[in-house]
Amino acid sequence: MNYFAKKLLTMTMNVGFENLSIRSKTGLYPEEKLLGNHFDVSLKVAFPITEKIITDMNETIDYAHLVTITREIFSTDEDLLETVAQKIIQKISNVWPNINGIDLSIRKLKPLTLPMVGSTVVELRTGCFETRTSLTEVSMQETNSQSIAITQSKIAN
Repeated sequence: MNYFAKKLLTMTMNVGFENLSIRSKTGLYPEEKLLGNHFDVSLKVAFPITEKIITDMNETIDYAHLVTITREIFSTDEDLLETVAQKIIQKISNVWPNINGIDLSIRKLKPLTLPMVGSTVVELRTGCFETRTSLTEVSMQETNSQSIAITQSKIAN
């Protein structure tokens, strides 16, 4: 088996969508139930792949189906975005039980009850996505590492 084929045995493929625009009456407050909110949803689903090249829809995850699931869950007009996020994760996990993880981000754009805020966000990560850190966290870690290295250098001198 060649090197490339060996690497494929351990690979994970991500399928999903970004910036799905949804209008829903999901929200806790009466004005949200009456007027609704605009949401921006991004979703990635990771699944294992083998050395076999994917040539059939049955060998992958249909991102159109992911959009349908997301829209269906939003149509229930839940009170909390956290509930919506968990229901989306549960449904996807039931449809594709062999996935490696899900990365879901839901933004409520220009929330009616918080006019000074551009958006609120709920993120939910499972499996292989759980250890992902934000860019801000990575920058802070790098800055702290550089500061520690500089301090250690000064102490050594």
